[in-house]
Amino acid sequence: NVITHYRMNTKNLAIVMVFIILGVLLAVAGVVVGQFIMQERVAQEDSKWALPTISPPHYTWKLKNGKIYACFLSHYKLEVASDARYLCDLLRKMLRCPVFLDSSDLVDLRTLFDAGIAKSDAILILGSKGYLLRPWCLLEIIEAVRNG
Repeated sequence: NVITHYRMNTKNLAIVMVFIILGVLLAVAGVVVGQFIMQERVAQEDSKWALPTISPPHYTWKLKNGKIYACFLSHYKLEVASDARYLCDLLRKMLRCPVFLDSSDLVDLRTLFDAGIAKSDAILILGSKGYLLRPWCLLEIIEAVRNG
């Protein structure tokens, strides 16, 4: 009687172990499949923007009277120079209109306000960590407010 009971418990234990192993295998398979699906979604999202950055959606910007730039990109070069360059190029493609970026368009620092901010429809601030600590950045904001 005890031996029969022991054999039943061993048999039940073996069945339970098989189910535990199957459960673990299914869980691992679920994680692997989940990661694969996530990678596919990320790849699809990345590919969705691969072409638009080469040929992004566009809008024909209509400049206000006397303006020659759609916007003036105000930024702290030490922190976001490459971002500003990329954004400038992308905005030029999207707006089909010039965008003022000092490293490209400024010939003489004395003309920054007259040739840049005053000739732009808008100011676009790339607000990085040190932006508001830079005197020139603050002057650009003040000048933009003065120019409406």
